[in-house]
Amino acid sequence: MSVSVVIPLYNKRPYIERALHSVLSQTTSPREIIVIDDGSTDGSGEAVNNFTAPNLVLVRQENRGESAARNRGIQLARGQTIAWLDADDTWEPDFLATILRLQRKFPNAGAWVTAYRVVSPQGALRTPELAVLPDGVEEGLISNYYRCGLAFPVKASAVAIPKQVLYRIGGFQEGEPKGADVDAWLKIALRFPLAFSRQYQATYFKNVVNSRVSARWRQEPAISRTARQAIDAGIVPPEQVQDLKNYVSHFQVAAARDCLVQGNRQTARQLLEYARGTQVLALKWWLYRLMAALPADAGPRLWRLKQQFKKIMP
Repeated sequence: MSVSVVIPLYNKRPYIERALHSVLSQTTSPREIIVIDDGSTDGSGEAVNNFTAPNLVLVRQENRGESAARNRGIQLARGQTIAWLDADDTWEPDFLATILRLQRKFPNAGAWVTAYRVVSPQGALRTPELAVLPDGVEEGLISNYYRCGLAFPVKASAVAIPKQVLYRIGGFQEGEPKGADVDAWLKIALRFPLAFSRQYQATYFKNVVNSRVSARWRQEPAISRTARQAIDAGIVPPEQVQDLKNYVSHFQVAAARDCLVQGNRQTARQLLEYARGTQVLALKWWLYRLMAALPADAGPRLWRLKQQFKKIMP
């Protein structure tokens, strides 16, 4: 089964060469490496042009966002499987070999996933404990993705997905300020099993510039809409419905916080209602519910007071 590598790129010149070297060092070569330069202004595309690999393709487009870049890669990929790599992350040399082994063992999976390491903003390397498989099982199918979702077992730089599965879920939600990737993983998990390997085959770097973590939701997150629609349609096993609600409630409460900061109390109240009765932190839920009930200018003031309190009492 042929694999296309797709790398969305936006203003990551300090890191893109590192990412490409990790792809070109694979023990199993991909069919092609497609870099989608989403309107970079820092010379990232020129850095890609310095490479002479025959299977490397650089595609430039106007800045339309990470999801649009991913979707362009889906359209252009000629391989049956797409392996994703963010421009500031890296693979171990056996990443693609591990993916192909998972494909042979679990051909009906909707995604093949490996464990990953994380470099913190301070530069420390850690290995998350991803309790997604039974003890002693090195590779297998994740039995209940919703229950382990908040451990983030799937990262965009440690997953490969059949192209037909990506078409079936409609690709990545464009226009989403953040979280379009976790929404895509949920859409896949609602329809297919996910295969997982405990081998650490990717590194996720958090100590980078131009990160999207500061983006804010202005409305209900796509992952919340996906979950609610799936539950209403009856496609979630009854014994897993509460697990799914518990999982997405964390995104609902986070989006409610963002909406409160921006003064959108109506949307915040609706999101908090969606999260009612789940396993979110009760104190946080009630704090945001209080902020949503206060006069329009009081909520943001209370939020600033909360932030100041955190500096004093971390």
